[in-house]
Amino acid sequence: MSTAARFGLAATPCPRQKQSLRDSFSQNENGADPAFALGQVRGPQPGVFDGTWAFNSTQESASAVISDGQSAFDAAVALQEAVWPLRLRFSLVSAPPGGAAGQDNAIRDKSLRALNKANKRERFHFELSGKADAELTLGAAMGRLHLTLMDEWTESRCRAVRAYRRLGKQSEVAKELQVSQQAVSQMLLGARFRDLQAAEGAMREWLSGPKRTSLWPLRNVGTSPVNG
Repeated sequence: MSTAARFGLAATPCPRQKQSLRDSFSQNENGADPAFALGQVRGPQPGVFDGTWAFNSTQESASAVISDGQSAFDAAVALQEAVWPLRLRFSLVSAPPGGAAGQDNAIRDKSLRALNKANKRERFHFELSGKADAELTLGAAMGRLHLTLMDEWTESRCRAVRAYRRLGKQSEVAKELQVSQQAVSQMLLGARFRDLQAAEGAMREWLSGPKRTSLWPLRNVGTSPVNG
């Protein structure tokens, strides 16, 4: 039996949003059922998210169970990008590897309860064993910063980031979007993509396990390469 901790990740729209989480998937490109489309959301990079998103009973929120803590923030980013411009709030909780509390439904419920009790203005709420309160505060601030940068996107910036996540080269993105490579570069710059990558890298290291005890120092903030 595995002794590794597992994690529950939950998401719900921020207050005063005009669209529901389910509605954001109702007009998906392939016409699939919203629940199916939600379940296909994985992560910005292949293989980083081995869980499956699912709506809760009211279909107002969603949750996932993740066995790799390092991928948790990537999974949240992928969902936020998938439903943009709908603004989401998240919670991430740790859970034991076995027993009643380690069952998938129990982990999902724990993450949803944590999200419901969190301050509605808090964009990313953490309840992680082994992390000091000061670390959790810094993690919440980093999550809020990342999501706030995404709130400022335009449609063209969102499409450029989504395409770049898949293709990895500005030249390929330019072909897909039928624009110049210079235009793609400006879209990524306007989307603050390098800053987003820096935040994602810091969160990935912090969530990777006990070898990383702090979010700081934040190395290379704003200088991550974007391939041409």
